Amino acid sequence: MSTAPSISAITVCRNAAGTIAATAESLARQTWRDFEWIVVDGASSDDTLVRLAPWRTQIAQLVSEPDLGIYDAMNKGLRLARGRYVYFLNADDTLAAPDVFARIAASFVAGDWRLIHGNVILWSPGSPVRQRIGRPWQRHDALRCALPHHQGAFLAREWAVAAGGFVLRFGWAADVHLLGCALRDPARCRWVDVDVAEFRADGATRRAGLSWRALGDRAAAVQAAFGWKTGLLHRAFLAYYWPKMLALEAVRGTRLDRLWRERRMRRQGL
Repeated sequence: MSTAPSISAITVCRNAAGTIAATAESLARQTWRDFEWIVVDGASSDDTLVRLAPWRTQIAQLVSEPDLGIYDAMNKGLRLARGRYVYFLNADDTLAAPDVFARIAASFVAGDWRLIHGNVILWSPGSPVRQRIGRPWQRHDALRCALPHHQGAFLAREWAVAAGGFVLRFGWAADVHLLGCALRDPARCRWVDVDVAEFRADGATRRAGLSWRALGDRAAAVQAAFGWKTGLLHRAFLAYYWPKMLALEAVRGTRLDRLWRERRMRRQGL
């Protein structure tokens, strides 16, 4: 049996013919090669699998079958993985630089980490504005559900499997629950100042995340991960957060919004 890799990079996709090549290219460019790539396709009806053909020899495992949604597909990838850490880079995401895995791997020898997380860069189609998100996590961040994005997170595989993976009853917030469970022990979690991935924050996904159902799923995930007191305080926070985000959504795309975002981008050096 071959030696298990340090990282299992898992890509889940469905009808992603327009974006999957950029994801594949960003993985192929990695200078640190001790990783396996697993693709879980949700029975795409477009040319997704055709677009993957040039990289087929670099894919350790490819599954194409119907699933119950993105987190069901991510659980399939988790079950197939052999690496010490699992990392989910989905079909709209790309690694930020060719040395991402090399820089993250330098943290592996420094401790028995449950979670290693870095920065992510958000961008929107048709907009030059980009936003960097990432910093050391603190316990009070749970009140705002300010958790690392899964696009910047490397989870210890054995721990993630033992924790039950992504719990589907939390809907859109299944990653919030799993990452929250990891962060319950912050001494075993580490932030590294590395830009890990760039991912698209499009309007449809953003607006869906502001629906009552999505916010309810998130509140339930926070409570399950951190306890009822934190869950109660998070629900109180939503009374402030939801109207604020709706107001920001109303002015999105205006000149004032662009100026504010461009100023923030300059502060972040992007």
